[in-house]
Amino acid sequence: MDPITCRPFRLDDAPGWTALHRSHFPPLSDEAGLRWARRPDVTAAIAISGSQVVGAIPFHIRDFQINPRVTIRGAFEHAVIVAESMRDRGIGSQMMDAARQFLAPQCDALMVYRGGERSIGYRFYTKTGHHDLSYLRPYVLESPAPQPPQKVSRSQHDLLLEREAEYDAVFRSAFGSFGGFRQRGPGYWADAFASAYFDMIPQELVLLTLEEAGAIQGYALLSREPEKRVHNSAHLLELATRGGSAGLARPLLREAMTVCAEWDTDLRAYSADHSPYAALLVELGLRAVPRAESSMMTMAYVIDPAALGPRVWQENDEAAPLEVSVWTPQREALIHPATCTTSKTVMLEMKEDTLTRLLFSRLDLRAAVRQELVTVVGGSEPDVDAIARALPFAPWAYHHLDYI
Repeated sequence: MDPITCRPFRLDDAPGWTALHRSHFPPLSDEAGLRWARRPDVTAAIAISGSQVVGAIPFHIRDFQINPRVTIRGAFEHAVIVAESMRDRGIGSQMMDAARQFLAPQCDALMVYRGGERSIGYRFYTKTGHHDLSYLRPYVLESPAPQPPQKVSRSQHDLLLEREAEYDAVFRSAFGSFGGFRQRGPGYWADAFASAYFDMIPQELVLLTLEEAGAIQGYALLSREPEKRVHNSAHLLELATRGGSAGLARPLLREAMTVCAEWDTDLRAYSADHSPYAALLVELGLRAVPRAESSMMTMAYVIDPAALGPRVWQENDEAAPLEVSVWTPQREALIHPATCTTSKTVMLEMKEDTLTRLLFSRLDLRAAVRQELVTVVGGSEPDVDAIARALPFAPWAYHHLDYI
């Protein structure tokens, strides 16, 4: 049997990868596979046996906002596959090891959207060092009924591109204080609609817009699969209103319910529990699905804490003289060298999952120290307060248009 070699994806791997992909996932044409392979923001870890592609972990490299002031580079994994005849040989882990090496110069973390906390797939990610950052609950309304007419217009999704700056301003008004999503800016929607996900699973899209006196107050983007695969569901891909107003979101969601009634689909949304609209979804009758039944998580593996720490650190006067290191049972790193002559050494001790949350703005450090999720050597309570301000907690929101 030929040995297994794991290495970065090359353009001439595209036919073998596309054929392997089709053996398990929704069909991806050779043309679409080659188009994906030529994108500058994608790569893959490939497993080769002889001349055959026997495994792949594709990555879509994205700028990802972890809090309002910090964006990192995340390599988002999707469509992980090993040829059926080659499974249970550790090939997935070997590909992940290779990816950590060749992605280190250009990325801060490996990331994935993953569901099924008791599944084999989820265990693969935990085994390879990925940790949960945010829990994305499905909200489902079965067989929505038509609603009274709303002052909401319907259009093709191309309007997002034509009036991009206006819609983007609404998004920023709703989620300017959040992290947890792909960085927005010029070209975001055009790029999102060019995702390989839409090549694999063609979608019908409808844009709902709430406008007053020529100013956009809110919008919602809905999708459905014209030829359903498993669930006869429409997805709420994105919802945003000025100031995150639930009142402005209500007519948009009611119109979405009417669209779903016309489509004869369920309405499905994924949301963190602390989204501006989570309570409204329940108020309008969507069922918040328990994690025991279904869930999705944003997960991450920090490639190099010593490189990521300084990038996410938000300096303040009290933290400037502190030399701050982190320690876990697996590794340790200096994340903040003292930036003035008077220095004090502080070591933060924790597990890997806690470190991941800390560096992704998902940990309240003060509370974690009180709970002994983090222990401290060499630092006082004021020092911990200063470090907590430098590595602040941020609420996260999820938008299904980012899914891959």
